[in-house]
Amino acid sequence: MNATMIQNREYVDQLRHAEEIINNDLIKYAKQFFGKRLSTKDINDLLSMDLDDKSWLLKQYKEEVKFNKQPDLSHLY
Repeated sequence: MNATMIQNREYVDQLRHAEEIINNDLIKYAKQFFGKRLSTKDINDLLSMDLDDKSWLLKQYKEEVKFNKQPDLSHLY
């Protein structure tokens, strides 16, 4: 009985930690994607999504940010 409770607690702790990391990355990449500071409502809307939806959206933002970087024009004069 106690072993099951401990395993469930560890699972919940790991899930919360993973969701916290996804939330932080999602906000960071959303800011980069939109190029501006997000409002509190926007952040709350992002964080209220299901974990699967947040993971998918984070993957999409990472893909877009990777390909849409500012060009390096330092070599031009």
